[in-house]
Amino acid sequence: MKDAWKYFAACLLGFAIAGWAGQIAAVGVVGFLAKWQTLIAGILAFCGAAWTVYWIKRQVDEAGRIARAVADETKTIFDAELGEILKLINVTWELLEISTNQNESLDRRNKAHGRSIGKLHELRRRISISDLRLETAEMSPVARAGARSVLAALERTKAEIGGMLAARFTDEQQRTDRQTMMLIEFSHIAEYVERYDPALSRIFDKRERLPVDHRSMSELSADALRRGL
Repeated sequence: MKDAWKYFAACLLGFAIAGWAGQIAAVGVVGFLAKWQTLIAGILAFCGAAWTVYWIKRQVDEAGRIARAVADETKTIFDAELGEILKLINVTWELLEISTNQNESLDRRNKAHGRSIGKLHELRRRISISDLRLETAEMSPVARAGARSVLAALERTKAEIGGMLAARFTDEQQRTDRQTMMLIEFSHIAEYVERYDPALSRIFDKRERLPVDHRSMSELSADALRRGL
């Protein structure tokens, strides 16, 4: 019944045409036009306006469709590059878990620590050269907000990595404390990734997340964004 108005309008138009045909037969074309010229002009103007509105609506709908397609494609590209960084974080995270696990042998902990240093160098370099922020410009507003929260967390993590790589540990406890801070940073990233896209956060399914005060972290992330992320 949603098209009932169309049938109703067609019936009215049919009756009008039939009536006008009778008048044309009675008074002639010239007489008919002289009598109904204002109405005819109004109908023509209305049809012209309706046609214009129709084409404008089509153009707006097409522009919206293209914008949505661009946003979807941009998110796909962004997610692919972000996913590679998250996989690297996951590997580094696993190594740090081994390195801080007192149930592991000292030799295994030391080896895991050595490997984690190399991964941290690679991770910091990967975050530094990434153009992920530029790719968020074409995203939908909701996706862009979530993506930029993740990027803010990555920027903070990069700073923490720099501090860890520059540190000189005098004993194993100092090293463990700093590694634990790194694990907290990774837990922070995992939380924001899950908010942005739960599918991406499955990369961290095997990792043990440490408790994080995300209210404080949100303030730090916002500060990182203001500083030019």
